[in-house]
Amino acid sequence: MNQARAGHTATLLANGTVLIAGGKDAAGRPLATAELYDPAIGHYTQLAASLPAPVWGHTATLLNDGSVLIAGGEGNGGLPVVAAQLFDPGTGTFTAVGSMATPRSHHTATQLHDGRLLVAGGTDGSNALATLEVYDPATRTFSLAPSALRTPRQAHTATLLNDRRLLLAGGSNSLGALNSAELYDPAAGTIRAGAPLNVPRTLASAALLLDGTVLVAGGQSGQNLDLDTAEVYDPATDSFTLLPTRMSTARSGHLGVQLLHNGKLLVSGGTRGGQVVATAEIYDPVTGTFRPVDTPASARWLFGANFFALPYPGILLATGGLDSAQSPLASSEVFFYPTLRTDKRDYLPGDRVAIMGEGWHPNETVSINIHESSGDPDTNLTATADVIGSFINQQFIVQISDQGVTFFATATGHASRWTAQTMFTDGNVKAFAAPSGTTFTLTKSAFSNATCSGAPSSTATVTGVNSSSGNTSGVGNTESVRLEAAASSDQNVTFTNWSSSNPFTVVAPRAICAPGFSGGGSRDYFANYAGGADLSITKTDSPDPVAPGGTLTYSINVGNAGPNAAVAVTMSDPLPSQTTFQSVAPPAGWSCTTPPVGTTGTVSCTTSSLASGAPASFTIVVQVTPATADGTTISNTATVSSSVTSDPTSTNNSATATTTVTVTTTSADLSIAKTDAPDPVSAGATLTYTLTVSNAGPSTAAAPINVTDSLPPGVTFQGASGAGWTCSGTNTSVACTRASTLPPGAAPPITILVTAPNEGSTITNTASVSSSTSDPDSSNNTATASTTVIGSADLSITKTDAPDPVTAGAALTYTLTVSNAGPSTAAAPINVTDSLPPGVTFQGASGAGWTCSGTN
Repeated sequence: MNQARAGHTATLLANGTVLIAGGKDAAGRPLATAELYDPAIGHYTQLAASLPAPVWGHTATLLNDGSVLIAGGEGNGGLPVVAAQLFDPGTGTFTAVGSMATPRSHHTATQLHDGRLLVAGGTDGSNALATLEVYDPATRTFSLAPSALRTPRQAHTATLLNDRRLLLAGGSNSLGALNSAELYDPAAGTIRAGAPLNVPRTLASAALLLDGTVLVAGGQSGQNLDLDTAEVYDPATDSFTLLPTRMSTARSGHLGVQLLHNGKLLVSGGTRGGQVVATAEIYDPVTGTFRPVDTPASARWLFGANFFALPYPGILLATGGLDSAQSPLASSEVFFYPTLRTDKRDYLPGDRVAIMGEGWHPNETVSINIHESSGDPDTNLTATADVIGSFINQQFIVQISDQGVTFFATATGHASRWTAQTMFTDGNVKAFAAPSGTTFTLTKSAFSNATCSGAPSSTATVTGVNSSSGNTSGVGNTESVRLEAAASSDQNVTFTNWSSSNPFTVVAPRAICAPGFSGGGSRDYFANYAGGADLSITKTDSPDPVAPGGTLTYSINVGNAGPNAAVAVTMSDPLPSQTTFQSVAPPAGWSCTTPPVGTTGTVSCTTSSLASGAPASFTIVVQVTPATADGTTISNTATVSSSVTSDPTSTNNSATATTTVTVTTTSADLSIAKTDAPDPVSAGATLTYTLTVSNAGPSTAAAPINVTDSLPPGVTFQGASGAGWTCSGTNTSVACTRASTLPPGAAPPITILVTAPNEGSTITNTASVSSSTSDPDSSNNTATASTTVIGSADLSITKTDAPDPVTAGAALTYTLTVSNAGPSTAAAPINVTDSLPPGVTFQGASGAGWTCSGTN
């Protein structure tokens, strides 16, 4: 950082940068400076603007509008302040806003679900506080809450529960460390006593776990002893349970946070017996145990900590703080950990879940277990991390029966043995199931009145409108509606003047009872509305006719004429026996299963929902079997359907394309494949491209056969060769010619050698092949290889002294020369450190483009 500081705050902003604000310096004076850390460049930038009131030990909360509210803390003179100040990321400035009613530090500030901020407890410098204040972002003012804490407390914990209540636990006042806990209800604005902690503790940490429980760890006891115990609060039972396992180190005033996209709890730093703790440990909710992790580079407490937004998952940044000598630090360090996350938190029935991970071992297999709160059997999946340790699995689909279910996913690396957890839900998302004017169909149902017998007629229709009571249903579900009417006759009666319990009002319906109906009183029918959607499909083929061994392309268009969205839609295309699968290109939001390339089978593509009026276009490429006889007709039928939504018209749910096979005189399906090695490649190193030309027939390709390779910018051509090929090249392109024909089969490979660019990047190289012979499939006449170039810079330093020898007490000049032998440009900042020998007196240091400082 630009300023050594402790007791500051670190807040992740909406733009991905981190605001470092306030704190105290080596003399204990509060700071008004602030700086921004940008993870994209790994650099701190001092803000020109200062805080209106210098503070340390304050709170900083990111509000819904992207601004940051800084409240309370200790100011000049070491006394708590009433000041509140707002940071605007858009202008990079701080503004003083309405002050709190009471000066306070060692308090908590928690953003509630409605966007307001609750400031609780703390100290006014003399006594612990019981007052609560609410900050309203709309008016930028504080107001005292109607209720106060039952027990004054400072240095307590505050945790927002999933049910929107706030748990305030422990802390201290004039009586010492507290074991009491309280629950604040934002809706009612009230406080009530909660179950007590098993151990009085102040300066503890508290974090909400994935299952909705809260882990309270460490702190100091009533005897001012640092604790190595932890306990878990369960909101369902309002109880704290002391964990049988202990932390590896007793500590207080430490960091205790749930790792974002991981589920474990990181405990780091703090003090023990007045000494700074240099270790860190992890709590695993699955095993209920603590275990040590890598020791931080610097022992620190009163430091700032934050996670980063995407695309930098799995990183915690620790900044500043006090070291073991109680001196503020300017250094920062990062803690890396594996992640597990999903593309969204809540899903609809039929949605496909994208499960992603980062920070795993390169190329390791990761097992994913999905446990359902409904008690259904677990689902087990696997994924393979790529060369940078990332993976994605999209095999899990939320079922219609999963509404209201919470899913807990646990990933385990086979090589690393690391684990990570995440959760997602099918939260029973509500939607209006029946728009105004919806037509229902009455189905046969037994009458509930015991004096009646018989059954209603097969079907009759009624029209309903939504009532103000809010007709809601799980998306795609059938809504049951009870209709009641009084009979005036006991046979062949027409019921009129229907009524309905909420949520529907029935408009002028009629229904006829079947002959034999008898009795009087009310009658019950049930109307079912499943949200119909008119799905359709069309299909065309090209080329027609097609040659044996040729490529045949099917273009398929799926549509939804409504009136509603179709849920869990499938497009299915069983490929003809005379063809083999080559490729499929689905639209966004669809996923496909296919037979292996070169075999026959069914292409099946699904989507969780297709909106009314939304198109979906597919391209399926197949190869006609070379032995197919002249004149053969190939017929291919594709269908579209929904497993949930009814379709009023089924006649347009299939489409057929017929193609005639015609033998042509000459046709050669040339293709080219390309590989690169090594990948990744070091900057300035040799990179080898291997090109393989093949002929899938049915005819021999006429000579000459030409291969052109457009080299990527930055590479240097070394040479190209291949048996039967004549090659020449420059730094921009390579041309190779085969003077002889190529019968069906593969030609000897071509090897191209280049020198990789000097700078790190990703380079892409495309090659193509051609012949004068007709080619039935031009889509495979090009091939591309992308290569990652790893930059490297060979820095060196030389040093001279003058004069040598030098007279005692005279000036001695050291000249340092830094060089870069490449091949890449060295990234800033470039740091030079010179340890001066004992006895010399530092006079100064300078150099063009260098910023220098020094001591003796």
